[in-house]
Parts: sequence; structure tokens; C-alpha cells
Amino acid sequence: MNTFFTCEQKLGNTIFTFSQKAKVLSTSPLNGGLTRHLSHAVNINCMNGSYECKMLGDTYEKDLSKYKDQEIEFVISEFNPRRNRIIGDRRQLLVAERAEKQKELFAKLKVGDVIEGTVKNVTDFGAFIDLGGVDGLLHISEMSWGRVDNPKKVFTVGETLKVLVKDIHDTKVALSLKFPETNPWANAAEKYAVGTVVTGKVARMTDFGAFVELAPGVDALLHVSQISRAHVEKPSDVLSVGQEITAKIVDLNEADKKISLSMKALENTEAQEETEE
Repeated sequence: MNTFFTCEQKLGNTIFTFSQKAKVLSTSPLNGGLTRHLSHAVNINCMNGSYECKMLGDTYEKDLSKYKDQEIEFVISEFNPRRNRIIGDRRQLLVAERAEKQKELFAKLKVGDVIEGTVKNVTDFGAFIDLGGVDGLLHISEMSWGRVDNPKKVFTVGETLKVLVKDIHDTKVALSLKFPETNPWANAAEKYAVGTVVTGKVARMTDFGAFVELAPGVDALLHVSQISRAHVEKPSDVLSVGQEITAKIVDLNEADKKISLSMKALENTEAQEETEE
């Protein structure tokens, strides 16, 4: 509908139309203005009248105080000269603008790119990153080479990140912070060669052994039979999570990213040295 309304008495010497853009100065947020799935509304001072603008964003916004004293642009969706009211819809413009940005970004975005984005939302399984028109998912498993138990303790909304584009499928973008150059297994053959004595912290335990973190992303297995020369029934009988231990690397499988440790091997070495003395 493109009917023009001349509103000289009510709205000043201004012509408004449905689907026309208008710039206004927003003032105080209203407590309410919810209509089904619509966002809150704000009162708007425009020319000689006081009006409403609903759907200020393309997502629900609880706090509208940021719009106070800002100049905003919206589409007029309803006009009522008798009540001296105009209903504006800003969401249409934002959706169209976002679609254009999305189109431009996908035209140049490719797997392997490093791009800057802003944390938009953080969940238990990951974080959504705004890449500028496109939201990418940074899954919890891609946040670090090490373990991340709670993304909300690592990232905050509004934080800026440089992320790696891991995969693109239609309009879905998978992101990662596991940059190849920071891969802790890159020089494992040299750093974790068999016979090397290493220090690490017990990360978790099972009945058959303890997993020791040698570096973020590098866990090694200390089998229960390799904890001590003395018999150990369960790892938890002699070890605790967070405890720092020193052990010798007795096996390395670089392809499967597996390392085996032995504390008993160090005890054997010490015992042999004492015997020789």
C-alpha cells in the first residue's frame, strides 16, 4: 500500500507513507509494547507528534535504553491521524541490510580464512560469532586445543575474536580457534620422544589409569600398572586430580595422538643408580 497522507494539522507539514523511511529522535522506552512475537516499543518525538516504533531490532531486545536520544530509521507500518500516532517498523530495514551483508560476505568467504567477529551469544555447547551479516558457530570442541568445560567462563558477549573458518555449508559457518600453527602435536615426535622425562598435571582418572595433561590439548595415559613398583589397586588411591607428577614417556603414537607414561620407570632408574653406588 503506497497511499500518501498529508497531515498538516496533526503532524506538521510532513507527508508520510506506508513503507517510507523516516528518521526520528527516540526518547523514553515504554514498559510493554509487546504484541505476540514483537519487541518492546519506544515513544518517538517526530515533528509535532508523539508516536511508537515497534520491532526495533531483528532479534528480541529487553533493554531499549540504548536507543534514547538516538536517531533511528524505520518503515511506517501503520498511520492513524485521529490518534495522532504512527507505528514504525525498524526490523524490515535491519533484515534487508543483514541479508545484503550476508550476500557480500558469502561471496568472498572461504574455508581457511581468518576473520574477525564479535561474540553475539554464548551457550553451553558453544558461542555464536557475528561475522558481519553472518553468524558462525564456535563449538565448544573448537574453542581450544585443551579442554573447555564452560564456554560462559571463557567468552563474554561483545568480545572481539579472530576466528578460523573451518567449514561452510549453505548459510551455516563453523568456526575454530584451533589454528594450525598453534597445534601442540605439530612437533610431538621431538618434544615427546620415547625416553623423555616430562611433568604434567593429573586431569582425570579411571579405574585403569590416570590421564595427565602435558600441555593444553596433549593428554598422556599413566596406566595403573605404571604408577609405582608397589602394587596400586586404583589410581585414586595414590593420585589426585590436579596433582603434578613427573614420569617418563614409554610410548608415542603420533598418528593416533596417544602417549603412554610410566612413573615406575623412573623408580626403576633410581633404584638401579642406588645399587650401582
